[in-house]
Amino acid sequence: GLHGRAATLRWRVASLDGVIRPKNIETRWRTDGGGWSPWSTERRAVVADVSPGAHRLTVQARNRLADAPVVQQEITFELPLPLHRQPLFLASTFGGVGGILILLAVMSARRRRHAAALRRHQELLDAIVADATDAIAVTDVEGHYLYVNPAASRWLGLPAEDLIGRREYDVVPPDCAERIRADDRRLLSRCSQDDQPHRFENTIERDGETVTYAVSKSVLRDGQGRPTAIVGIAHDVTEQRRVEEILRRGQRELEELVQQRTKELAAANESLRAEIAERARIELTLRESEQRLSDALDATSDGVWDWRIPENKSIRSDLWYSLTGYERGELEAYEAKHGSIIHPDDEPRMRKPLQAHLDGETATYRAEFRIRHKSGELRWILSRGRVMERAPDGAPLRMVGADTDITDLRRAEEARAALEEELRVARRMEALGTLAAGIAHDFNNCLMAILGYAGCAREHVSPTSAAAECLDGVCKTAEDAAALTRSLLDFARNEPPAREPIEFVAFLHDTLKRVRFTLPPGVELHADVPGDVRVWVAADATQLRQMLSNLVINACDAMPGGGRLTIAMRRLPAGESPTANAGDKPTAEDRIELCVSDTGEGMTAEVKARIFDPFFTTKQRGRGTGLGMAIVHRIVREHDGRIELDSSPGRGTRVIVTLPTCEPPEDPRPHGDEAEPVAESRSASTARILLAEDNEHVRPILKMGLERAGYEVLEARDGREALAIIEARGAELSLLVLDVNLPHASGVECLQAARRDAPD
Repeated sequence: GLHGRAATLRWRVASLDGVIRPKNIETRWRTDGGGWSPWSTERRAVVADVSPGAHRLTVQARNRLADAPVVQQEITFELPLPLHRQPLFLASTFGGVGGILILLAVMSARRRRHAAALRRHQELLDAIVADATDAIAVTDVEGHYLYVNPAASRWLGLPAEDLIGRREYDVVPPDCAERIRADDRRLLSRCSQDDQPHRFENTIERDGETVTYAVSKSVLRDGQGRPTAIVGIAHDVTEQRRVEEILRRGQRELEELVQQRTKELAAANESLRAEIAERARIELTLRESEQRLSDALDATSDGVWDWRIPENKSIRSDLWYSLTGYERGELEAYEAKHGSIIHPDDEPRMRKPLQAHLDGETATYRAEFRIRHKSGELRWILSRGRVMERAPDGAPLRMVGADTDITDLRRAEEARAALEEELRVARRMEALGTLAAGIAHDFNNCLMAILGYAGCAREHVSPTSAAAECLDGVCKTAEDAAALTRSLLDFARNEPPAREPIEFVAFLHDTLKRVRFTLPPGVELHADVPGDVRVWVAADATQLRQMLSNLVINACDAMPGGGRLTIAMRRLPAGESPTANAGDKPTAEDRIELCVSDTGEGMTAEVKARIFDPFFTTKQRGRGTGLGMAIVHRIVREHDGRIELDSSPGRGTRVIVTLPTCEPPEDPRPHGDEAEPVAESRSASTARILLAEDNEHVRPILKMGLERAGYEVLEARDGREALAIIEARGAELSLLVLDVNLPHASGVECLQAARRDAPD
């Protein structure tokens, strides 16, 4: 088949003995002695940019499943003109490949029928194209004319045979030819994106006149999808554009006329409005005395009322009714059936100042109260008034006033009060953080001395003695105090907890042993903790111990006369609700539930609503800081847990904490593993240490520990003494133990001086 300047050649192959199946036969081809195509089972050759005349096609075949010889056949074919008009059919045979292979390019009867139909369709198409009034032309991608119909020939002013092979530059003015080529370049640049026809518009000078034409162009491709030709159909739109320009000019003239008439009508309307305004002004003047009060009332957002006291009848403005949501007559009917719309709790605060004013005790009446709006919403009303007429005996006869809806104002004031409260709490928290940071250093120094002296005393008593047990308790309590100090600082600084896997049941049993010794007389502790369950939680042990301690303290404080304190723990498998309350969602993971309950006084709803607020407490002044439950809530939240409170007056309190479980550590280490000792560069008997510490409690215990380890210790009570020792004996020192905040010279300055004197 021929398509433009591309030729498509097809063939068929077969084994004469029928042994080799066609799909196992591969072929390759070349034309005019050129390069071979790749081996393929496709029976088609596409030759691009082929010229008319005689050509030679060489086809080779082989069995791709066996090592058989290659069979070759050459075919010579003639390409006729015109190239786009008719197909070419070739036939030849050759043999080989384990028998005899035949290359067939035979046109069957069916193909002949198709060819005849194609010729008829081609003839019909040629007739349509020849008779078309639009110019139709086919060019190659370089712009050479391959075909033009009679209409195109008339447009270009040359016979068709003179146009074939020539370019636009040869037949039209250069500027027009350049526009045509620019259109073709844009078309070819877009053809990689889509094959839809592209439409352009161009002009050409013909017989001294400018002709405008609209052209639709499409790209023809070869068998490999490459552009080979451009088909263009041009339509003369000169008359259409002239008519459009006439219509646009007419439309502009019409718009100008409409604008002119619009201005005239606007002027007439303005004159009419002025006349109407003058009439309205005259009518308003006539009614001015009657409308003055009404206009004044409409200009304000207040609802005005006039009360005839002896008859108990009131005249109310429309705005007053709008405050309530009711229409005139509707409110009176509602109050006759259901009573006043004033909130029952607020009636005393409205009636007391009203009665005081009616009795002459105050100059004016003023009250704030809530009303039930027609929508059901509670709205805040500010009511103001004054008695305008009184009887000779002083009895009030007539009172006038105004009501204002101040709901938004009250809400704004409440929001401001809430923000002020939050600011106050934030400042207290900031002050707490500053205080905690200020005392932490000195407090930890005291704890260090306690731990040091207790440790030394522990080494001088028998491990099995009662004194050893007491000293162990002192050390443990001091360590807990240090941990509590760190927790308080963490709470004030908003730092996350140091979480690690903890075996919760063992932790709980150990904590309960300590709790028992802190319970006041009359409080019985009942523990419901399974002993055969091992469950791990990722938590900060110090914070969990502080959480449980705070809950126990609160429970004991709620039972001043004694009672029952119950601490229960259970494991919740995934899918089970933490509590039996309606609406609880099942958990998606394993969790543990810790319940601390008491038989104490219980809490009101108001106390429950604020129980987790920082610094909120119901205890007597000096007995509580109000931070206990706030710290509990903070610890639970930072451990991805949940806390619930169930309490009512006289029925005690139950606090339920749920925490997620975690996987046990791969290599759990026993609590209290000590770090490996640091290797020493010198023996203890020869090492000399400078100890600079201004705290009189910490320095002796540090010196005692270092000397017991075999070191010689040089003491300095401040930075000045430390600098003197460094200057005099710096070369003898093996180690410096410096407090950062030393008087007269900081620990950093001492260290820098030592490095200058002994850089090695």
